[in-house]
Amino acid sequence: MSIKKLLREGLANIYEGNVKSSLSKGSITLFETVKDYYKMSGDHVLDAKNINELHTFLKEDEEGDFDPFGHGTQPEQGNEVVDENICYLTISKGNSKLDWPYLSLPAGYTCPMASVCKSFASKPGKKFSDGSSLKAASDKTEFGCYAARAQAQYPAVKKNAFTNLSLLMEAQKSGGIEAMTELIVDSIKHAGFEHTKIFRIHEGGDFFSDNYFKAWIGVANALPNINFYTHTTSLKFWIANKGSVPNNMNLNASMQDDNKDLIIQNDLRYSKVVYSVEDAKEQRLRIDYDDSIACCSDENFALLIHGGQPKGSDASKAVSTNKKSGHYDKMKALHKANKPSRQDLLRK
Repeated sequence: MSIKKLLREGLANIYEGNVKSSLSKGSITLFETVKDYYKMSGDHVLDAKNINELHTFLKEDEEGDFDPFGHGTQPEQGNEVVDENICYLTISKGNSKLDWPYLSLPAGYTCPMASVCKSFASKPGKKFSDGSSLKAASDKTEFGCYAARAQAQYPAVKKNAFTNLSLLMEAQKSGGIEAMTELIVDSIKHAGFEHTKIFRIHEGGDFFSDNYFKAWIGVANALPNINFYTHTTSLKFWIANKGSVPNNMNLNASMQDDNKDLIIQNDLRYSKVVYSVEDAKEQRLRIDYDDSIACCSDENFALLIHGGQPKGSDASKAVSTNKKSGHYDKMKALHKANKPSRQDLLRK
């Protein structure tokens, strides 16, 4: 049964138990994942509000049910495309910003606890009903997610992210945490990165369930010579497993107004998006322009707002001001000058 159908049947059914009992054998894990995603609290009014933003995007798909935890559409007969990498996750070797490999999942769809940056790219090969391929999740979204924008702009990037999620969900259904761990480890080895020193867990997306978080703990334990790191808003999974997170799994809490107290109370390392260099100085946070702080230090830090932002928004105005002030040009110059240092990190 798809998430969309669950939503149509209503929250009351979820709590009465008839939806769970009606799920086909072997789908209970998926049901629990859905509950994790929707942050079910038992308060019907609150829960309805929490799931509404994702439901908005699900109901825009006019050509059938869209299950964000089960992407992987069957090709039309006679037009089959053979994907030689179908058994492995797509691991990217790096990009203009990152000098090390990373994994991506669909931004927004796999970010259950994001708010200020939450955005969605339309599903592969589709558009939203208004013809757009990128949308903010709700009026809580204050600035655009660069990963969602990249997935909306580049079809191959989007396809890889959605296929990765599909493979992970298939692994979870067949073998739970252990199967997801094995899939990730095998994919890293298949891509030839088992000897890399640094790996970003998510360039796009986040920990979408407690089981998936546990799978990455297993990956870090299986590959102890790799320094894994990522940014996350899925703080409840981190806190629940805090005692089991190995030293080579470096997590950065993405601070928002609605999770600030939780971060401070649990003494979590954090990063914070700032709109200006002055904001960072005022908060005594260094700006990380190349992930060298995120991956390889223990300090809190800032990320300067950048990229395409909603027209007329405070974020868009900040980007314009920073461009005029030459801050982005300075960051590009620093990124280029710091390349030898990043290469040193990869050799350690």
